[in-house]
Amino acid sequence: MKTVRQHVLRCVLSMCALGMFASGAQAIDTAGTLLVDLDARHPSAGTASWFNAGTIGDFVEAGNPAVGTFGPNNNPAVDFDSSGGIDAYRSQGNSPASVVGQNPTRSIEVWVYNPTQNGEETTVAWGRRGGGNGTNMGFLYTPSNSFGAVGHWGGGPDVPWSPAGGAPALGQWNHLVYVHNGDSTIVYENGLRANHEYHRDRGNNNPFLNTHPNQLINIAAQNANAGNDLDGGTRGQLAIANVRVHDGALNPLQVMNNFNEDAGRFGLTAMEVNPFSPAPVNRYSFDNAAGAAPDGTVLIDSIGGQHGVVRGAGASADGSQLSLPGGSGATQAYGDLPNGLISTKTDLTIEAWVTIDGAQNWQRIFDFGSSGNAEVLGPGGGGQGTDYLMVSGARGGNALQARIEVRNVDPMGGGPGDINTLDLARPGINQEFHFALVFDADGNGGSPQISYYRDGVLLDTLNTNIQLANLNDVNNWLGRSNWTADANFQGSFNEFRIYDVALDGKQIAGNFLLGPDTLNLEQAVPEPATAALGLIGVALIASRRRRRTA
Repeated sequence: MKTVRQHVLRCVLSMCALGMFASGAQAIDTAGTLLVDLDARHPSAGTASWFNAGTIGDFVEAGNPAVGTFGPNNNPAVDFDSSGGIDAYRSQGNSPASVVGQNPTRSIEVWVYNPTQNGEETTVAWGRRGGGNGTNMGFLYTPSNSFGAVGHWGGGPDVPWSPAGGAPALGQWNHLVYVHNGDSTIVYENGLRANHEYHRDRGNNNPFLNTHPNQLINIAAQNANAGNDLDGGTRGQLAIANVRVHDGALNPLQVMNNFNEDAGRFGLTAMEVNPFSPAPVNRYSFDNAAGAAPDGTVLIDSIGGQHGVVRGAGASADGSQLSLPGGSGATQAYGDLPNGLISTKTDLTIEAWVTIDGAQNWQRIFDFGSSGNAEVLGPGGGGQGTDYLMVSGARGGNALQARIEVRNVDPMGGGPGDINTLDLARPGINQEFHFALVFDADGNGGSPQISYYRDGVLLDTLNTNIQLANLNDVNNWLGRSNWTADANFQGSFNEFRIYDVALDGKQIAGNFLLGPDTLNLEQAVPEPATAALGLIGVALIASRRRRRTA
């Protein structure tokens, strides 16, 4: 139940959003300097010089870009679909020093409508083609499974929209975002992260990107060479309504805010995100020193002090993640957390950022319960899972499915003796994903309900009569099953959190967007009885943090 203080803060934030407190701030978030801010609603769009509200001057036309209306709401946009030469808009000066060179921070936002796919299509680009690896900056609308979203030039630095390929949906408006934060490239589609790649050499900290300087910024085209000639084979045959280029890295909540700000105008549904979430009671960040993580390696709980350990062989750490090799539960590594982590709670949320690296039979992401009605100490031993709450990374030998299951047949916890299962499509291999499993003790009309979210989106719910207190959770395992014949997990854990409340969908979306390194916590504020004006001041500050910078 929310406290009075939380209710007051929510109300104040709502009033801020409705403009009841004047802050003078605009609604679009920026990062660093806003270099490019082009809007097709401006009367200059489609003329020889398109007005740029950013800092680097107006853009001049190449070819014959024209303004038309597109999509269900007939939004004005610049149409770059030339039947002959290349249609583009180009900056009058070279790309600023802040967005070229070695691993620069930068963000690109585009509202784009593409009716048909025409090979490699460009939305925004600078740098140039034909240089060394990482020297181009091409933000693309392409189904390639190597350079579909970003052409940095060279196979390593390029980024697809997903590891399997594919491009954003055709025949609708899409808000597409590119972010490079100095280490990683992240691409977003309609407010949600689509793909992510680390773009710095972890071993010696060498730059992966080194974008060519002294080149023009282009809309719907790429520079073919050092002479700034345009490349016809990669021209964008699409319509663009807005372009923003920042020389800082937008964070995920800013990306979502900017999508939400314009989603309705483009016929899309805004995603509700709560900027605050309760704190977890247990948090495992796996920041062990890089190298092998042998049996006995401690897994720190930075909030609750319920430290776990690695059991078995083959685990490794890289300073921010714990990697498990998969294989037999009799020998291979898993994480062993303390007993009683969930049976002592009424409501529960378990969330984590995880990567599956390979197919293993019935591999578990987590499995909290008992094996043969008993605790198992170390690899091997046990037998059949009796009580547990689990999420798997495979459904038996079917590597394309995953399962959620709650089971209660161990008499230690009492209860109804039920087994309830929910099967889902498994997330992709070698791609980090976020999940949240929510146990709401009275979520189904007074009976328990389990909800499962992936990457901020509710996938399904499972009703049960089993309460958490019915579970004999003496084997609380990451990467190992209480059915000890099942294989161990092959993949890595970036962060694992346990809450003693049932988070709602807005809170989960906010956590997902901020990512594994940030707790999405409410700011400390005075109690209402002490200083109402102080409360309003803090709320205004919190609101402004999500708005455009001056």
